[in-house]
Amino acid sequence: MCSPRDTEDQISVPTGAHVARVRECASYWVEAGVRARASWRATRSDRGEP
Repeated sequence: MCSPRDTEDQISVPTGAHVARVRECASYWVEAGVRARASWRATRSDRGEP
């Protein structure tokens, strides 16, 4: 999904669009982290851990 791009690509992207893409990627990674923690908690509770 959100992966590092070549330097040339970043240079050709207007600043506003680049900022929007960075925010979109940051949001994606935050959501992925929340899902991972929720999954980890569910796994722990399945095993009877607090």
